[in-house]
Amino acid sequence: MPYFERRGFKTEQREGFDIGKAYKRASEVLDADRIDPETLEGCDKEMVARDMQYVRDREAQFKMESRPGSEEEQKAATVFEAIIHEQVELNDWLGPNAETMSASRFDDIANGVDTIVRFEREGENDSHLGLAIDVTFSTDIRNKLNRIMEDIERGKLTEVKYFGSPSPEDPDEYVYNGGLKVPRVVIGIEKHTVENLAELWLNKNKKELGGHAVQRVIAKEILDQLELFEKYARSRNNRNNIAETYAHVRDVLERSLNEREDGGFETENTGPLKNDRVLGVIEKYLNDVAAAMKVRYAA
Repeated sequence: MPYFERRGFKTEQREGFDIGKAYKRASEVLDADRIDPETLEGCDKEMVARDMQYVRDREAQFKMESRPGSEEEQKAATVFEAIIHEQVELNDWLGPNAETMSASRFDDIANGVDTIVRFEREGENDSHLGLAIDVTFSTDIRNKLNRIMEDIERGKLTEVKYFGSPSPEDPDEYVYNGGLKVPRVVIGIEKHTVENLAELWLNKNKKELGGHAVQRVIAKEILDQLELFEKYARSRNNRNNIAETYAHVRDVLERSLNEREDGGFETENTGPLKNDRVLGVIEKYLNDVAAAMKVRYAA
């Protein structure tokens, strides 16, 4: 049984809402900006062929193992991902220095990366400073967060295997640069909030989307995880390089948020979403890890 259902949380579709239309638009938005390994200049063709076969095999496995309702959950997660993808750039949800790219299907499945956020700062060597985001809203949040912790234990950042830089000859073409190794975070909200967002999105209600409280939830979830994972890395042996990367990305994100036209916002002020249950699960997980770390330090 899914995590939230075990705790009496209901994740049914809101009455009268058809996720199908929003999913169709979301798929178009993400596919238009998705990194395609087969079109990246400089990629080894045999490597790409193996990875594309891996994607096909895993997708077939997902279909065989799907449970009732999982397709609707996946559609809602895709819609949420697309809205974030657009609003980070159109309405500066993460500040004016953030831009998004949709990860390749391979990196989505193999490395848990839905969206890549890059931060651009004029005059600084941060052109490829990135953050990997895994978008969810339901059942596997703790598993996803555990995976990040396990990577830190092993001294690993998240690999984005397929990533490229604009070609000097043609900025519309991308050249494979060997990929990225970046911090990863998990963000999520309840399904009914995704559906409310989707209605605004389909109706092109730019004003309400631009000021929606969900952007503060997203910023809070990201900043809190970056801070906790930095501290966790510092608590492990020989993981200071991982800690510094998490700290640097957090600092750059905070500066980007403060440079918004509205002067930034208080991430603790999540307004009507302060009791969002997905946010609550993420906060509880981080608090539990922080408490365990204190016990470890005291021992």
